[in-house]
Amino acid sequence: MPWEVGDLLPEIDAKLRAWLDRQRVLFAATAPNDPSRPVSIAAHAADAGFSVLGPLTVAYSGADEATAANLSENERIVVTFAAFEGGPRIVRLHGSGRLVDGARSIVEIQVTRASESCGFVVPVMEYAGERDGNHTRARPAPAVSRSLSDEQRAWVARQHLFFVATAPTGGAGHVNLSPKGAADTFKVLERAKLAYVDLFGSGIETVAHLKENGRVTVMLCSFDGSPRIIRADGRGAVIEQGDPGYRRLRDEFDLPERAAVTERSIVIVDLDRVSDERAAHLPAMTFARERDQLFRYAAGEIRKGGPTAIRDYCDVNNAESIDKLAGLRPFGARVTDAQRRARAHEGRKL
Repeated sequence: MPWEVGDLLPEIDAKLRAWLDRQRVLFAATAPNDPSRPVSIAAHAADAGFSVLGPLTVAYSGADEATAANLSENERIVVTFAAFEGGPRIVRLHGSGRLVDGARSIVEIQVTRASESCGFVVPVMEYAGERDGNHTRARPAPAVSRSLSDEQRAWVARQHLFFVATAPTGGAGHVNLSPKGAADTFKVLERAKLAYVDLFGSGIETVAHLKENGRVTVMLCSFDGSPRIIRADGRGAVIEQGDPGYRRLRDEFDLPERAAVTERSIVIVDLDRVSDERAAHLPAMTFARERDQLFRYAAGEIRKGGPTAIRDYCDVNNAESIDKLAGLRPFGARVTDAQRRARAHEGRKL
């Protein structure tokens, strides 16, 4: 079926539940009220305990200490599923989470906002099997440092996907967890500085949260080869196309020409903490190919709407976050009221 750029879902119906049951991994993010403390990202094998309890209630097992602490403070959580197999799709379940009494690692979530969007930047990965003892073996403590070693930098450069988590200040507002990808969009600039090119998409949560408080966590997972997760906490800044230095920074990236029309901004992250752990609890998957639907979609929009079509879309839908925080500055496109009505709906603010 053709996917909209983004849609709100009234509930978890039988069709969505069947899709969720087929996913191999879930990603959860929580955040403390204080923006000087990091957002938490956790990756879990979905078949190790994820379940749909009702039309707007889900649960999963394996919550770590950071997730538990954040939920005890404000209960806000988002669970993100990204399709590695089949058609591109991302589903986010925002809600209010609590630890189940007597089972401190089980999180039950009352879903307050369910949404889906196209997972155009998520690569195709082929399932290769479960890792021995991945659900029961105790995880070793991560190695922690303040910057990336040369070996870690080389490993990061080989990954095809990364996740970015941000959140507004305080106990209200939506935590965001977004998969990011597409070849050559991510760069380690220095041992303690990362950057990525932010591509056209349905929402602007990451940019809005960074403008509001700057905190960000980046996570990379290795599903093939040695199982591994690296998380990098830090302070992020958004460099928009009209800002001084944008072009110089953009020249650091070797993006294909067809990606140029999908650029929105560049995000820079100065690292405070890097954790490195073995991830044997995750399934083994092998990289198959990058998806190119984002570039083909953008090219189609430009054919239909002219050379400013993508910027027009961003001006309509990327000006503010779900929580009404400022997003991208307008590109200055002259969007008519009719175009605005045709392009805008709340489901696209994901």
